[in-house]
Amino acid sequence: MPSPQTSPGKGPVSAFPLEWYDQKIAVKIRLLWAQHTSSILHTITLQTIVYMPQSCANAKVAWTDIPKEVRETLFRVWNDGRELLWAEKCWAYLDKRGLTAYSNEVGKARVLVRLMSLAEIYREFCDRAWEEQYDCELVAWASELDLNRFRLAQCVGPTFEEYTVDDDDELYGAALVSLAEEARREIYDVLIQEFGSESYLFVSLWNTNDFQGDDDAYVVEEEDEPDQPERLRAKRRIGTAGAYPEESEINWLEGAEAIL
Repeated sequence: MPSPQTSPGKGPVSAFPLEWYDQKIAVKIRLLWAQHTSSILHTITLQTIVYMPQSCANAKVAWTDIPKEVRETLFRVWNDGRELLWAEKCWAYLDKRGLTAYSNEVGKARVLVRLMSLAEIYREFCDRAWEEQYDCELVAWASELDLNRFRLAQCVGPTFEEYTVDDDDELYGAALVSLAEEARREIYDVLIQEFGSESYLFVSLWNTNDFQGDDDAYVVEEEDEPDQPERLRAKRRIGTAGAYPEESEINWLEGAEAIL
């Protein structure tokens, strides 16, 4: 290294230009910053490991995973239970698009919100089409599904500002409504594509109410296994010509021309 030179009355003078010192200082600062950020990143990594949602690789909420009583609480409007077959069909469509699958508990919460949103779509249709009054029951449904409030908060994220009140129950209800509305859009898009059009989706909804028979036209066996598909539990129509399908699926678009 070059030895420092002296200048009269001014002490040693460096043989290196001032720019070299600026670069040296900059290198030191970068090294110190790298050490600092490395420590921060290490801390963040540990926090991520501790607080990250539990992994549930390749998991999904199958229709039969939903308890029978919960399915009925969400969708049951008519005595014959035909609407449960429609809901099962729609859930299969969502499953086809990967919307019933999840990889962690936050994802599972979103799937359960989609289930509630599908039920809301049906209930609101019944309200408008046949005056079967429906008031928002998302909070009650979430309780039935054991939806974790913390996981729901993770779904909403830190930007949720729908309400500025401090009441936890109000915030919880508002968060459910917000997430259900978000899920409704993706569900609607899937159903439009699967049924063929918005009009055909309307027809499928209309056909959940069987107008050919009275309220007691169908019965459902009480002793049926809860994991059995809805279409296999439904009994044949009693004393009428048309048979309620057991093995085959209902044609949800039947009578489309007349309905439309």
